[in-house]
Amino acid sequence: MTIRLRAATVVAAVTMAIPAIAQDAAGDDGLLDLTLPDLSAPADAAGGYVDPQIKNREQCLDHPGRPAWVMVQPEGMEWRRDLMLAYGTLQIRQRVVETGECSCDHRYPDWETFRQALEELVAPFEQVRLADMPQAQQDDLYRLERSLRRPASKIGFEYGKACQGAR
Repeated sequence: MTIRLRAATVVAAVTMAIPAIAQDAAGDDGLLDLTLPDLSAPADAAGGYVDPQIKNREQCLDHPGRPAWVMVQPEGMEWRRDLMLAYGTLQIRQRVVETGECSCDHRYPDWETFRQALEELVAPFEQVRLADMPQAQQDDLYRLERSLRRPASKIGFEYGKACQGAR
C-alpha cells in the first residue's frame, strides 16, 4: 500500500506540474513547440564537433584532436573510424618510440598529415555498411585492423616509457 501511495503521489505531482512546464515552454503565440531535435546525425566539424580526448587532456590543449572526418561516421560505418584510429595510433606510437621524444607534436599530430593514407586504407571497403559487407570482405577488414593494432600494442610499453610523466 505504501508503494502505491508513493506512486500515486508522484503521478499526481507530475500531472499538476505538466501545465506549468508547458506554459513556461510555450512561445509568444501561446503554442507549445513539440518539434523533436534531429538526433540522426552527430555534430561534425562545421556543427561544432569537439574530440572528447581534448576535454580530458591536461596538457597540449593547443594541439588538435581527432577530427570529425575520422570520428563521426554514419551508422553501420563505424568500422571506418576504428580502422583509421588503429592506423593513427600506430603512426603516433612509432613516431614517439623512434624519436624517443614524447612531445605534444608527436602525441597529438594534425591528422591531415594522415588523410591521404587513411583514404587509401578505407578505399577497398568504401561506403559499405559492415552488415552489408560479404564475409570475405569483413575478414579482410578485420585482418587489416589487426595488422595495425598488433604492432601498436607491441610498442605500447616503449611508448608509455617514453611518455612517462608527460601526461
